[in-house]
This record gives sequence, C-alpha cells and structure tokens, in this order.
Amino acid sequence: MPNITNHRSPKARAALCALVLLTGLFAMKALAGLKKPPEALDIPETPLAVEVTEARSREVQTVISGYGEVTALNTVALSPEVSGRVVALHPNLEEGEVIEKGELLFGLDTEALTIDQTTAERRLVTLKRNRDLLKKEYERTRRLFDTMKTGSLSDVETAEQAYNTARDSVDQLAHSLAETELNLKKSTVRAPFRARVKSVSIEMDQYLTAGTQVLTLADDALLEVAVPIKGDEAAMFLEFAKGAAPTTWFGPLVPKECLVSWNDSAATATGTLDRVVRYDAASRTVYVAVQMNGQSQEGFPITEGMFCRVAIPGKSLDHLIPLPSHAVTSSGAVRIDNNGRLKTVSVETAYTHDGFTYVSAGLDEGTRVITSRLASPLENALLSITVPKELASGGTR
Repeated sequence: MPNITNHRSPKARAALCALVLLTGLFAMKALAGLKKPPEALDIPETPLAVEVTEARSREVQTVISGYGEVTALNTVALSPEVSGRVVALHPNLEEGEVIEKGELLFGLDTEALTIDQTTAERRLVTLKRNRDLLKKEYERTRRLFDTMKTGSLSDVETAEQAYNTARDSVDQLAHSLAETELNLKKSTVRAPFRARVKSVSIEMDQYLTAGTQVLTLADDALLEVAVPIKGDEAAMFLEFAKGAAPTTWFGPLVPKECLVSWNDSAATATGTLDRVVRYDAASRTVYVAVQMNGQSQEGFPITEGMFCRVAIPGKSLDHLIPLPSHAVTSSGAVRIDNNGRLKTVSVETAYTHDGFTYVSAGLDEGTRVITSRLASPLENALLSITVPKELASGGTR
C-alpha cells in the first residue's frame, strides 16, 4: 500500500493558526454583544446637616479671668513686750473667734511693777526735795562769793557739783519711773482692731517671756487676692491710669469692680482692682491685687484661705466677631457656608473668654459660620442648613 504523507509549508501553518485565532475573537465578541450592560445608578449626595450663625462685629468688653488665694491684708503676730505671769485672758480667746477693737486680750501680773512704781514715786519726792535744797545752797554760795567776796571759788564749785549730782539723780529716777509706768501699760494687751484669732498659744497662769509669739490676729475688714495674668494678656487688656508720672515700674491701674467667686459661685463677693503686685520673669506673669474692703456678705462668705476665681474687666475692643470657641479650630480656622458648600477659611483671633472666641480678621460681615461640632468634614461637602431661632427671628448671636 502506498505511504501518503501530507506536506504543508510553514506559511500555510501560520495562516491556519491566524484563522483559528480570528475565528475565536469574533466568536467572543459575538457572545459579548449578546450580554446587556448594567443600568447606571444615580446616587444622590447626602448633605451634611449643620447650624450656622451670621458673623456680626461689635464692641466687646474684655474680661480677664484668673485664680488666687484670699488673704487678710492686715495680719499681726503679737508677743508680750514684758515678761510675767498671765493673770487675765479674754473669755473668747480661741482660734476663729472675733474680738472687737480695744477689748483686753490678756494681762500679765503687775504686782512687782506696782511696788517698783510706788517706791520710785516716794523716792523721787525725796530726791527732788534734796535737789531743790542743794540748788538754793549753790545759789547762796555763788551770790556771797560774787557780791561780798565771802568764801572761796572752791566752795562755789563744791556746792554746784552737789547740786548737779542731785539733779542727775532726779532725772535718772524719773526715767526709771517712766519705764516702769510704760511696762505697766504693756502688761495689758488689747485688740488693735476688730480681729479674728488665727492662732493662740497662751493659757492662764502661764509665764510669758518678752518677745515670745503667743497670738496671731487677722483683720477681715480688708481681704486681698493676688491674681496671676499672662504677660501678653496683661499688656493687651489691663487699663492703666492716664497722665501718671513716668516710672520704671507699673503705673496705677484704673480701679474697676471685679467679681470674686468660690466653688462655682457658691460664694461670691465684689472687689476693686488695686495695683500690680509683682512680675514673675520665669513664667512671664503679672500679678495684680484685687481688694475686698468692708464686705457685708449674705449667706456663705468669702474668707481668707479660699482659692477663688476672679473676673477683672479689661479694655473695650472694637470690631470683634464673637463665635463659640468650638467653631474655631486649634489651627485658627473656621468653616463657613459657601453657596451651600462647606469651605474652610483662616481667621485671626484676639480674645477668648467663657466659651467664646472673638475673631478680629478673616471674616466678612454676614458670613454664615458653621457652629456645629464636626469631626474632620470633607471640604466642599454639601450642606443642609439649620438656622438657629435667634437668626430666624432676625437676631444676632
């Protein structure tokens, strides 16, 4: 049987392969054309619901807030000026009691001083008598020597010396008697003002040594708070009196009524801005004194030792826009309504107090500022505006 062999050239083989590939491509395309494409979905953009407030500038009365401890401006530590045994005590001489001015605090035994005083008074009478007699003798001796040349100059000098000695003895005893009388007065100690007893370490029959501190009294009629203020805030907001003489220290402050409050206004009082106390270079802080003079407080009082919040009125600033502090970011920007879209703009702030930040530049009048609390919103996001009641009624925030 004959051997039949099919011989194809390389070109024929390539053409056959290409034909197979083209057939497959056309088949795939035909099959793909039979499948319908999915319909396009129209997904609406979800608006971001926010509240806004209109930017309106106005004059702002600044208030500087600080904290400080209340102290009694007049505190006296008492010590006896003479030594002695305690023989009298005020019945209310206890810590926290109030003693009226002039009332006896304590008295020391004066028996020895009284004896010294009586003895000195009697002796002084005798010495004065002797002095007067010696004075007459000296004058008589001097007159006889000068007019009648009787006696000698030595007799005159002896009489003068005796008189001078007697006079000196009288002066010394008079001085000693005055000291005794003064010590008698010092043996009785009275309240120098209407005083609150801060501390007491004295008992009846106790022997006190001169100079030993036994009492501490405070005058609550004049209390003071030293309030620290940041240096930049002090320079911007503190108001100093005009026309004061030039000095290298701070000039007098304009007296302003301040509010002093303790424990979230559980106790309040009014005070007056008085002076600059000191400047702390390490912390760049200015300390100012606020005095509470003669307060008549009802209810729970502001007292020494309380750590209080003090609100001090500062200068008035013009053309500031108040915004809730949460509406201003830490980087100094606010988010506004820009034709229904969110836009972030940078602003300059001048002052922050009690939850409000006051913008000095970067916002135009009437700009609607977003006041809602937002967490990293998308720029140019669609907004759904909720107008607060005060804006809907025509008011401003």
